[in-house]
Formats: sequence, structure tokens, C-alpha cells
Amino acid sequence: LMSAILKLAQIADPYQPITAQDEALFMAAMDESHAWHSRLNPTYRAMANRGPIMLPVGLLKVMDLSTPTGGEGQWLSSSGTSGTKTQIYYDAESLEQIMGCGFKIFSTHGFSSDNGPTNYLLLSPPPAADVPGFAVAFDKMTETAPILEKVYAADRSLKLQADIAFETLARWEEDPASIAVFGLTVVFEQMVLQA
Repeated sequence: LMSAILKLAQIADPYQPITAQDEALFMAAMDESHAWHSRLNPTYRAMANRGPIMLPVGLLKVMDLSTPTGGEGQWLSSSGTSGTKTQIYYDAESLEQIMGCGFKIFSTHGFSSDNGPTNYLLLSPPPAADVPGFAVAFDKMTETAPILEKVYAADRSLKLQADIAFETLARWEEDPASIAVFGLTVVFEQMVLQA
């Protein structure tokens, strides 16, 4: 029997109008997630015993809500723009589902391995243990289509290296290959201001 979470992740068109059946599937997936965290995470279970759970992002900065699974996974951290880096553990299965949903969104917009070899400009540092999770996510997104070239245009302190970004885009200008640029909105804003 397929779980509600997997069914939700396998919706063919993530932008289709939401039906009552989709809403019911979403609620079943949330109930499934809630039960899983309650079973495996004592902190989450204690919160759930007090009533409905609301998880504002700021709560993750002051409380460890990572759910131990005993299996493979990866710790990812936030950028720390508010002064505190939040670390969250993602088990391998959850990471795979998240990436699968991301690839489905790309595919819905016509970006997939069918595009052929692709040039990737990542407005992030190369992934490493001490860099934010978005750098790891951007790097994983390059698996969407075959890599022709991959360039990172931010240093380990998250400072945009605009010269590298602009030089790379200029070099690729005449290349017929697809170009994908991954970056946070704040980094795109820095790039525009430096243009």
C-alpha cells in the first residue's frame, strides 16, 4: 500500500487546479507525517500532546526538532542571515522525495534531461559541511539534465562573486546549450545591483 506522502509526491502535474481529492490526499499526507514524527521524536511528541502543532520557522532556531531515523541522511543548515544557523537532519528517503518533487516542477516547465547537456551557474558556494543547505540543494538540482559545465559564483562566506557570474554568462552567450541559473532571490538582487 503506497503512503499518502508518496502519492502526493507523485502527482503528475503539480500546478493542476486543486480538487477536493487533492486536498484530502494532502491532509492524509500531513497526518502521516505527524504520526511518523510523533512516533520517533520525543520533543515533537511532547508538543503534540499539548494540542495542535504550529511550526513557525523561528522555532527551529531555538529547538532541535530533528527526527532520528537511524538510517542514512544529511544535515543541512540555513544561511544564518538572521544571525543563527538552523540545522535540520533529512533522512535519505525524504531527501529523495524532495528532489523528485523539484525535478517534477522543472519538468513541468520544460526543463529536463531532454534539454541535453546544460551549463549550470550556481549563485552559491560549492557544497560542503559548513555551507548552507541551499548550496547542497542547488548542486543536487544540477542532476536535472546532463552537466556540460558547472560554475559556482559565491564564496564560502556566501558573498556573491559577480565578476565570475557575469564572465561565465558572457562566455556561454554564443553556446547553443541550455543555461540554468540557481540562486536565492537575495543573491539575484545583489547581482542586479552590481550589473
